[in-house]
Amino acid sequence: KEGRVDMKTPPPILLSMNVLSNHVGEVIHFITHYEAVRQVEKVINDNNFAAQFKNSFGNEYYRAMKDWLKNVANRGSTDMDAGPWAAISRHLRIGMSMVAMGLNVGTAIMQGFGTFTTIDEIGVGYTSKGLVKAMNPGVYKDVIAMSGEIRHITKNMDREIADSLNRAFMAGTIRKVSEQVKQFAFMHIAYAQRVVNVAAFEGARLKALDEGRSAADSIRYADSVVRITQSGAGLKDLARVQGGNELMKLITPFYTYFSVLYNRYADAIRETGTNPMSWMKFSQRMMWLTLIPVYTEIMMKGKEPDEEEDWLEWFMWQNFDYMMTTVPVIREATKIATSDYRPEPVPAFKVLSDMNNAKSSLNKLINEGYDWDDLTIPQQRAMANVVSTLGHLPQKTPWRIYESMVDDEVEKPVRHILMGTGRTD
Repeated sequence: KEGRVDMKTPPPILLSMNVLSNHVGEVIHFITHYEAVRQVEKVINDNNFAAQFKNSFGNEYYRAMKDWLKNVANRGSTDMDAGPWAAISRHLRIGMSMVAMGLNVGTAIMQGFGTFTTIDEIGVGYTSKGLVKAMNPGVYKDVIAMSGEIRHITKNMDREIADSLNRAFMAGTIRKVSEQVKQFAFMHIAYAQRVVNVAAFEGARLKALDEGRSAADSIRYADSVVRITQSGAGLKDLARVQGGNELMKLITPFYTYFSVLYNRYADAIRETGTNPMSWMKFSQRMMWLTLIPVYTEIMMKGKEPDEEEDWLEWFMWQNFDYMMTTVPVIREATKIATSDYRPEPVPAFKVLSDMNNAKSSLNKLINEGYDWDDLTIPQQRAMANVVSTLGHLPQKTPWRIYESMVDDEVEKPVRHILMGTGRTD
């Protein structure tokens, strides 16, 4: 009872089946976080701290810090998360994650891009040393024992994956099997990201030790490097735009890595000045943060400009698109402005488009005498995506294997299976 207050206007009665699990989670969160949140609140509200912080970073950052603490205190939930539309949005968002990342080999490969942000912070040499150590499975146990940040980020590597793997109060055989399927679907991504995380930690720790820092200080420094170079889905790690209600989350999916990249860009710009050497360093950082990642992605996916396009101009536009992915809404507008096709503004629109196409295809199968083979590959894919989205079933790589076997448009099956870019259409 202590710490609770009477409310003049009680909240609405929730009739969902997860009320009990949510309440227990709230109580556990209150017990584990109350004292820490209270102490941080005292620091933030201290007049001397507030004055110095505002002078260094501005009022907007100070207000954001208060919002961040509030978000941690209430587990990231809002009043709008209790309605039916929130439940529908959450279901679709998790389904989108299963379609996009579940059993997707290409997503695991792309986790390696986290090494570029690590290089930006500690350099090629120490990142390489960290990667060598990360390849040893036994090192992971030692790192877990040393690093609180690695323990945290291993469980919270991506917002969508973390939400998909919420296993609280599993009940029934179907629910348990569903959770096991989700764990298996994301396991390859978790292992790939674990290698990148351990490489960042070990590389930074070795760098600190070579600089003469103590063992304890080197671990603290390594934790800080992991925190600012690798993506995490904990409340303390998420950008402000990734918070809010479920409807807001639905339009900012798959942003966790690009949030880290945005901060790296902001840090690089902040360090520029009138000194010409600062711009040399900026150019070097942009090479590792943008030019090399974009070129690597082009080579892996086999992208190439149209015959009439100049390659260098096309490559510059590819870099521009990549940088714009760090800003929600603007990234979707950029895709629309620079694409020759009709991309959906947000992934949620792709779900609605697939549902509309699947409805038309289903009508052909039921009422017009069509067989499955009579449907085009895009029509079949839309139906598979809808089933996967609504049923939270992973299918990305298995479906690409199927396409590679039956679709004449797939000229490079290995590339199509791994990256989804081996088709000619």
